[in-house]
Amino acid sequence: MNKLLMNTVHLENHYNCICDLLPGWIVTCRGDFETFKKEVQESIAFYTDCAKENGDSYPKFLDEDFEIVYSFKM
Repeated sequence: MNKLLMNTVHLENHYNCICDLLPGWIVTCRGDFETFKKEVQESIAFYTDCAKENGDSYPKFLDEDFEIVYSFKM
């Protein structure tokens, strides 16, 4: 199974993340980590749907099962 690394930051009342494999993609979410993870998954689905509609390139493994890994090293 492929892994998708999220460079993640937790600030006072929200989370942010970017992913090197998804140019221009960023997620910011207030609330708890579970809410943030749901937002990330929904945003990835939206990103890939838009890329497909527009004929843009994106990592094809996102069409299969993959694991999201959150890295808090930023």
